[in-house]
Amino acid sequence: MLYEKLDDMPKAIEAYELAHNQYQGTEWAGRAEQNINDINKRMLMRDEFEQRGLLPEKPDSSAVSSTPSDTTEN
Repeated sequence: MLYEKLDDMPKAIEAYELAHNQYQGTEWAGRAEQNINDINKRMLMRDEFEQRGLLPEKPDSSAVSSTPSDTTEN
């Protein structure tokens, strides 16, 4: 789930496949398989939306300041 939160879907799928293979026949394997299917569906939808120009532009990471906000202590 961490890889999903980090938006690294290939790594997320790899981790779920590992869990699916190691815990075959269990609820965890079933959940892993469902998560893989869900990720694949979301990736297909994202690709389709991107091709249609329906996704918002990602903010330019270089425009974001890496310094903390200007606060002073009294």
